[in-house]
Amino acid sequence: MNPEHSHQETETASSLPNYIGMYAIPGYEAISPKGYYRYIRNEDQLPLIVAQAEENQAKKDKSFAWWENQIEQTPDNKRAGLIRQGLNNPDPAVQLACADMINRAPDNERAGLIRQGLDNHNPAVQRACARMVWQSPDNEQAGLRTKVLEIIRQGLNNPDPAVQRACVDMINRAPDNEQAGLRTKALEIIRQGLNNPDPTVQLACADMINRAPDNEQAGLIRQGLDNHEPAVQRACADMIGWAPDNERAGLRTKVLEIIRQGLDNPDPAVQRAWVDMIKQAPSNERAGLIRQGLDNHEPAVQRACANMIEWAPVNERAGLRTKVLETIQRGLDNPDPAVQRACADMIKWEPDNEKAGLIRQGLDNSDPAVLRACVDMIWRTPNNEQAELVKVLKEKGLTSLVIEPPLYKGSNMTPGRFQRAKFTKTGSETTLLGGELEGKAIVRQLTLEAFLTWKKLYDDHQLWHNNGFDYVPIEPIFSFRLNRRTGLVDVYTGVLDLNLADWKKISHEIITDENIPDNFISELEQDRDRILKVLDEMHIIHGHAHDANFCLRFERKRGNPVFSKKPRIYLIDFDQAISP
Repeated sequence: MNPEHSHQETETASSLPNYIGMYAIPGYEAISPKGYYRYIRNEDQLPLIVAQAEENQAKKDKSFAWWENQIEQTPDNKRAGLIRQGLNNPDPAVQLACADMINRAPDNERAGLIRQGLDNHNPAVQRACARMVWQSPDNEQAGLRTKVLEIIRQGLNNPDPAVQRACVDMINRAPDNEQAGLRTKALEIIRQGLNNPDPTVQLACADMINRAPDNEQAGLIRQGLDNHEPAVQRACADMIGWAPDNERAGLRTKVLEIIRQGLDNPDPAVQRAWVDMIKQAPSNERAGLIRQGLDNHEPAVQRACANMIEWAPVNERAGLRTKVLETIQRGLDNPDPAVQRACADMIKWEPDNEKAGLIRQGLDNSDPAVLRACVDMIWRTPNNEQAELVKVLKEKGLTSLVIEPPLYKGSNMTPGRFQRAKFTKTGSETTLLGGELEGKAIVRQLTLEAFLTWKKLYDDHQLWHNNGFDYVPIEPIFSFRLNRRTGLVDVYTGVLDLNLADWKKISHEIITDENIPDNFISELEQDRDRILKVLDEMHIIHGHAHDANFCLRFERKRGNPVFSKKPRIYLIDFDQAISP
């Protein structure tokens, strides 16, 4: 929304610009003067955001990506010089990027670059350069391996576990005749570290067990399993595959004892911590442990045990799934919402012929999280069941849940209460809002550069009008502010419906039930391609403009989606966006 009106204008409906209809969202209240002028007032922050973005860009021009791109485009005879500059760069990320590209330099330059990188004080850079030794000329490798040996010896005497870990990982790059002695030294470090009172040191050393001498690994695993820190015990249990074959049975028996003790512990957190180790117990004991966990009254323990069924012997799995079925049936009728939610999420592990009945049972629930989980499970049932379940949703007035975006799946938002919850995704951080704002607004945290690209596309209503749209097909921006603490922009944005990828999966059942002749996929794909064409013409890179980032928005009638009309399509999630 371009600020064509001054801040002093009277905030009345008549003062809203004519183009404001381009920003209306089906199912949302009409844009009010208050909302419009709030957005305009946010523009006061733009000069600061732009200035900071330009400063960031100046730094980024010498960043990891810049160096990588420059090295790729530089002629072979000049690459070594550029890599040498990068290895001297104060930014560790640049140093590492250049170390990883030493093999792009001419053969006769690689040894010198490797030596330069090995002289670096960053363990990650040293490790990367040690990996490059085999890329150097044969007559240089002995000298380089000797240098690696010196670094390892120094690093193993360093008290920092991260340095020790990096050096242990480099042992197989040292001269062959020195590796046994280095592994013996690593053995001493691991033993001492597993006895260290600091859990961080213990865990770092547990992760190094597979670098110790083969005949010592079983003893180290036992030592770690005797630890009282669950994360250390789990890490050591995961190392059993590295132990000699004749030691594994005994180690798995020890894991069995630990799990049994853990499941008998009165603390639910302790119980949950040891369930993940079931897959490392003796195979003939796993089914019994899973049954014991399913008899637990803690939902998280039950769910974790259901997830372990695939590790049980094949001939035990059917019986375990039957037990899970009974657990779910009881849990969905339990008055505790936490139990109901955990059991709804467990439906996915049930045989196909049982899922529909459990989903119907769950749809009788009033808890939003349970309902969401059950709706999500509909698309895991056989095709012939899906249409019937969609009818159930329609009868219960729950069709809006079918098109709800995945933002709230798995969240435990309390109905009617304002709260914030982090949404787990790759890329930018997203905060869900509860209470009256649930399903209406979320907060995205973006870099300044990505935000400015998003805003540029969102504000230009004329651009979209010229390209045949009667609305702005870009994720709506309600308001924004520069967060000085994080250096990011907090953007309040509107919540849309499900994405195009999911609509393609479920639309057949929807339109079959509604007796609608078209799911509009062909037209939506044309709109998607028109949006991408505009971005391409503006030389804007979205970063991940796949169908899961094209969200739909259906018209509403008395709060329910209208499937007989083509929905709008919006490009969302601009956290990776780049513009010229």
